[in-house]
Amino acid sequence: MIYFLQCFFGLELIYLHRYDEAIEHLHRTLKTDPNFSSAQLGLWGAFYQKRMFAEALAEARTFFAILGDRQIADVLARGDSEPDYRDAMRRAAEKLSVRSQQSYVPALRTARLYAHAGDKGQALDWLEKACQEHEPPLIHLPVAWDWDNLRDEPRFQDLLRRLNVPHRAGGRSPGEVSIAPAPQSPP
Repeated sequence: MIYFLQCFFGLELIYLHRYDEAIEHLHRTLKTDPNFSSAQLGLWGAFYQKRMFAEALAEARTFFAILGDRQIADVLARGDSEPDYRDAMRRAAEKLSVRSQQSYVPALRTARLYAHAGDKGQALDWLEKACQEHEPPLIHLPVAWDWDNLRDEPRFQDLLRRLNVPHRAGGRSPGEVSIAPAPQSPP
């Protein structure tokens, strides 16, 4: 149970932009349970926020492998730069989009990939679908790092209003996340 709390503490640290600490906590979680997908998702996000695209891509591959989605994990080929990362995210999103015509695919998962690819229109379309399907993870929409490039979009703001989730116009505010500040060194 402690690893579960360790993971969610790591996720909170990402919301506070304390990425190095988050990575440390999430790695500790994975030492206890190497297949804990939430911790892997958090590492993906922390590396993405740090603009460490090769590492973010590796964590995204591992996340999908843990979910048992080898096809998407394989699509997320190596990439050391932001354009390579965005291209891999787009290819994976397109694969999930096609698959969703044959079987259930969480719309939020596809939206996340399109958002990371920088395709705001597709990301918002898939978020709309996630809303229509009442996907529970939408509750994190106001604070999750995946949607940072969408926060100022009117469609995104409208979606937040329709979901009736607490949010700030114009984006998340890390100061609103309830977590203790980093310990200060003695003077």
